[in-house]
Formats: sequence, C-alpha cells, structure tokens
Amino acid sequence: MVRYLGQMMKQVAWRAWNIMRPILGWTLILLGIPLVPVPVINGTIMIIAGVALVGRRNRRIRWTSVHFKLFIRRWAAYPHPVIRFPGYLVLRFQRSMSYGYRRFCWHQAERRKARYALQTAMQEHRTSEGESTKEAI
Repeated sequence: MVRYLGQMMKQVAWRAWNIMRPILGWTLILLGIPLVPVPVINGTIMIIAGVALVGRRNRRIRWTSVHFKLFIRRWAAYPHPVIRFPGYLVLRFQRSMSYGYRRFCWHQAERRKARYALQTAMQEHRTSEGESTKEAI
C-alpha cells in the first residue's frame, strides 16, 4: 500500500511539473524581456532559463529562432560594408555556437548509446552467470 502510494505521489508530482514548467518558463521570459537593459538583474539569464523550461521545440520559440537566424543572414549580406561587417561577425558567432551545440548533442547521444550497450552486456552476463550456476548444481 505504501509503495503504491509513493508511486502515485510521483505521478501526481510529475503531472504537476509538466503543467507548471511551461507556465514558469513563459513567466521568466516575460519578466526577462524588460530587464535586458538593466545592469543589476540581467534579463538575459531569465530569458535563457525560461526558454530552457519551455523547450526549444515550442512552436513560438522555434519560429523566433528561425526568423532571428534569417535576420542575421540578411544583415551579413547587406550591401554597405560598415553595416555588413558586424552582421558577418554575429553570423560567424551564431554558426560557431550552433556547431558547438550540435557536437555536444552528438557527444551526449554517443555516451547514451555506450552506456546502454554496457548495461545490456552486463545484464546478459548476469543471466548467463545465473544459468551456469544452475547447470553446475
């Protein structure tokens, strides 16, 4: 009974978190926008935390991200060199950050695969060990 109650409480807490996470994320984003120019409490940190809570796969955040990248590309392709050069620098920075993020995700996926392979190998070893001891008896 106690074990079932504990599992039920975990499920309730998980559902509450899934409901509260986007609400908290959008609240942080909305609070962070007017705080961006303020030097004491930096709004950028709040915006990044809010995006992390809401998730990058959210339709609005994805749309904003894509259009921001398009804006940077247009800025870097501007015909006037004085305006184009800072855009080029921002585009290089954005591409390097994107490359680093892809490499990080690839590395994490490889680690997960290796960990899963190790766990399955250990489970197979344990089951074969158990079978060999049964045969010896």
